[in-house]
Parts: sequence; C-alpha cells; structure tokens
Amino acid sequence: MVSTTRTCFMLACLQVLLLTSAAEELCSAQEEATRGPSNLLQVAERKTSMDNVSETQSQSLDGPLRDGLSVIRVPKTGSSTMRLVDLRLGSLYGLNKFDEDHYKDAENGSLAFEDLAAEVAPPYCYAEHGKRKSRDQVLRGFMPEAAMVSLVRDPRQLCMSKYYHIYAGEDPNATVNDETKLDWIMNDDSCTGEYITQYLELADNSTPDEILEIYNFIGVNERYNESLVALKHVLQLNLSDVLYVKMRDSSSACNWPVGNTEWVPVVHTPLEEESAAVRQALDEKNWTRDERLVEAASQKLDSVIAAYGPSFQD
Repeated sequence: MVSTTRTCFMLACLQVLLLTSAAEELCSAQEEATRGPSNLLQVAERKTSMDNVSETQSQSLDGPLRDGLSVIRVPKTGSSTMRLVDLRLGSLYGLNKFDEDHYKDAENGSLAFEDLAAEVAPPYCYAEHGKRKSRDQVLRGFMPEAAMVSLVRDPRQLCMSKYYHIYAGEDPNATVNDETKLDWIMNDDSCTGEYITQYLELADNSTPDEILEIYNFIGVNERYNESLVALKHVLQLNLSDVLYVKMRDSSSACNWPVGNTEWVPVVHTPLEEESAAVRQALDEKNWTRDERLVEAASQKLDSVIAAYGPSFQD
C-alpha cells in the first residue's frame, strides 16, 4: 500500500495555518461568554464561510459538488468536525445549507422543494444526525443526486464516547463510576453492536458491502486525516478544501460550547485504562455487525489510496 505519511503531514501543516487564523475568533468567543451565551460551533461555522470563496465558487455549477453534498452524521464518530467540513465545502462550492429545520418542515409536509428553491436555490449541503433509512425520502426529494458521505468508528470506542458525552456530559450530577458504565454498556442503543450499521443502512440486515455501495465515501474515525485526503480524491476536491478545525478533544477538559450550562464536557478515560470490569463487559458484547462495517470501510479506504498510487499524495 502506498505510504500516506507525507500527505497526512501536509494536511496537518495546513490545519495549523487554518487553526492559527481561527484562533483569535475562538478566543474572542470565549471572552464573549462573560457577556452572554455564545457557541464555538457558530464561530467555527462563520470561519468556514469567510475566506477563499470566490475562485472556487465561480466553478460551482460545473464543480465536483454540483449536485450537492449530504453527510449522514453517526453520533460520536467525529461527525461534528465533519459537519464543519461539509459547511466549508458548501461555502467554497456555492451550496446552500439544508438544515434540520428544513428537514423537519419537509418531513411534516409544510415545505415543498419548490418553496425552498424559491427562497434558497439548490444545490444544497446537509450534515445532521438522523438515520439514513428514516431520512432518505426527504433528502432524495430535495437533493436527489447529492454525494452521500459518512464516518464510522470502532463500536467499543463509540459506545464509551457516547457514555461520557451524553450520560456524564448532559447531567452535571451524574455519577461516573463502573456501575453506571456497566449499566450503559448493557442498555444503551449505541452499545448494541449494530448501532452504526442500522444508522447507515437503507434496508434491514444490509451487509457491509451493500452499505458501502449506497455512499460515495465512508471514512474511518481512527484514520481521520487519511479519510479526508481520500474524500478529496473521490469527490475531486482540492486538498485545502478538506482542512478542518477539530471540534472536540475528549482527552482534556474544556468549556465547549461557550456559555452552555446544560452540557459540561467530561474528560474521557482511554478504553485501555478503563477498569477490568468495564473492559470485560465490552468484550462480552457482540459487536460483529459494526466491526465488519468498520473493517470493510477501512479496506475500501486502503483501496482508494492504492488506486491513486503516488498521486494520492498530491
């Protein structure tokens, strides 16, 4: 397989440039928290739409995303960061946002394509949580030829990440210990072993290959930089198009989103440092369906890298 070290290093260096230019805005957002609620996601969304638009946007009608872009966001796979990539691509290629409010209005019949198109012209970019099966009819009605993209993650990691984010993060009085972790592993739907598969499939009991077939690209969380470079090739983008600001870092404490008193980020214990009881409970679960999907997505990523050969690094 072609080495991707140089490419990922280049992407990391380009990220530094983006992060440097965004740093003052992010710090300003933290200062604004003393004067009223603010949200780093809003600041980051603004950042994705500010710079370097005109040259690429002039090519948008004939560009790689001329039919739109839809990101199916599986929770806790790095999808918040991917949402920013989607918004940045929308800004660069002249896509208007099809957001959650649009989706809900369309789902209940109060928004028709003609109405939205009269207000905000297609093509659209979409990046929200919601299972593909339940959302496909609406998305295909408004974005019938849009590129479909998603991310997957090791299911054990996802299960525990959701525990720290939802259970521990949303309740400031939550007790974080083995008892609550074991209860989470036993009962939460993210720990069933087919959570990711059911999120992405269109038909029940789809195989990994059948799921991969209905997406233009599915990246792998554990190979995030490689995945974005591969996405760049698959969608015929520029490397600078897939720059990203990491939205959350669970290895350290933070106050994101600024001013939000309902969600307090909790530092995640690395999986290998969880107690023996927690690791045993995870090992006893049947993760087969999701593990096979992650493995298939990783193999597909390898095949994309191999197919482009040395040019993958360009």
